[in-house]
Amino acid sequence: MTIRRKTLPALSPKAPAELRPLFAAMAEILETGEGVRGDKLDRKLTLRDLLDGGLAKLRVPGNAEGGLSPAPIESFPKDMSIPPVPTGFIADGSFFGMVNLSWEPPQRRYGNHAFTRIYRSDVDSFGSASVVGMEPGMFYSDMVRDDALVVDDPLNLKGYYYWITFVSASNVEGPPNSPNGTFAQPLPDAAYLLGQLSGQLGESQLEQDLRARIDLIDGIAPGSVNARIATERTERVEGDKATAQLVTTLQSTVSGNTASIQQQATSINGLSAQFTLKTDVNGYVAGFGAYNDGKTADFAVLADRFWIAQPGAASSAVKPFMVVGGKVYMDSTFIRDASIQEGKLGPITFGKIFDAAGNPVTTVGGKLRANYIDVNSLWATFADIDTAVIKTAHIQNASITTAKIGDLAVDTLKIKGNAVTVPVFAQRWDRAISAHWATVIELWITLDQPGWLYASSSGYIGYGEGWGETNTQLLIGGQIVSAGGGTSAWVSAAHSGAIYVGAGSHRVELQFQSPSGKAQMYSRSLFAMGVKR
Repeated sequence: MTIRRKTLPALSPKAPAELRPLFAAMAEILETGEGVRGDKLDRKLTLRDLLDGGLAKLRVPGNAEGGLSPAPIESFPKDMSIPPVPTGFIADGSFFGMVNLSWEPPQRRYGNHAFTRIYRSDVDSFGSASVVGMEPGMFYSDMVRDDALVVDDPLNLKGYYYWITFVSASNVEGPPNSPNGTFAQPLPDAAYLLGQLSGQLGESQLEQDLRARIDLIDGIAPGSVNARIATERTERVEGDKATAQLVTTLQSTVSGNTASIQQQATSINGLSAQFTLKTDVNGYVAGFGAYNDGKTADFAVLADRFWIAQPGAASSAVKPFMVVGGKVYMDSTFIRDASIQEGKLGPITFGKIFDAAGNPVTTVGGKLRANYIDVNSLWATFADIDTAVIKTAHIQNASITTAKIGDLAVDTLKIKGNAVTVPVFAQRWDRAISAHWATVIELWITLDQPGWLYASSSGYIGYGEGWGETNTQLLIGGQIVSAGGGTSAWVSAAHSGAIYVGAGSHRVELQFQSPSGKAQMYSRSLFAMGVKR
């Protein structure tokens, strides 16, 4: 590292008076540019500062005429430490065939986090798990509906076991969150569930028999006016098989229009029983039926409109339950447990909502109490909140006027000026005298991750008697980053420099030496900051 002079020698008392203002202006301009006096932001950055700080290198080694090029990232030391075990891992099933995964922010655990790797397996064994995704944040949705279909049970979707690991920016992968997987299965959405159930029920024997047209009773000529009643009774025992059946059919025909009513009861081998009552008008069939095979009992209604009314109520009274045009209408409903995928709600009286202990979940003014909101996911287009206590938040876009943050972990941060720093400052006013190298002021700064550590110092040196040589140097972690000296009456101790350091605490110090023992240093200050990116 080259040591260059940063101050001008004192003006000789013999200098002409008319030249003193010129020399004073020149000294001010040069020493301000060197950072010796004035605002540190006015200091001029030299190419050698970039070289000495490791921010650049000579394009042609040994030849400064070739210019500079940025220092390669590969030259910076890598953090090869193993990432910690993830904590706070949660796996929850959701609609639309998804499993939502979340975990605590990894940046709170270590400094060079790159992404989280997600594993999934059919069995509770991490060794058999495969990678299904990678996520830089702390939330991931796994779409599994197509892989989780259960043919024999359309009401449920197969679940999986999940694990996560942290991977650092140096591509070092840490251990899984747990040796045992976290099980989760998606919730079937309404459209899928209705389709599966409808297809399964449509294949049942009861529905096929219920939809079958009634066979016409023989003996009715087309175009005639007739009414017939036919009863067929069958009892059959063959070996170990027994069947009993009773079919009653009522039929009338007028001018080619035929209406039939058929009641059919069947018992087969003592294992299944079926009863249907059908109406058939010119091939348009409706009715109801019941079926029981000892394992599953079905009751089906084939109608355009189905309703239930209270006995004795007026015909104009509102019916409590109706099915019209494929939609269900209910006047008043009490549901203990409900799953609603999508809904449209009119006015709701919040005052009538109570918790399990019978306490109202609303304020006196009818507003919902915030402390009664307990959800895994909350979305709001606009929220006006006076005070909020949030344990974990995922914010896509935020505009914050004033904030006080105790512990902050950020994946990607953009700040005006392109810098995130942690400054530390120290100052001493007493006199320092030493014939040998001595630390006259120091401070400690702690970085939670590797990065560039910048430091600067200031102070001035005076003489009690005569002149002599003085030297000063600025050190970071025991390494000299800037040094200087002089023999004038007043010498500045202004230095600055930066080096790349690892995570941990680092000592920054200003050292002073006056071999003659006559010089004294006054008003010393030290400043250091860690550049986080």
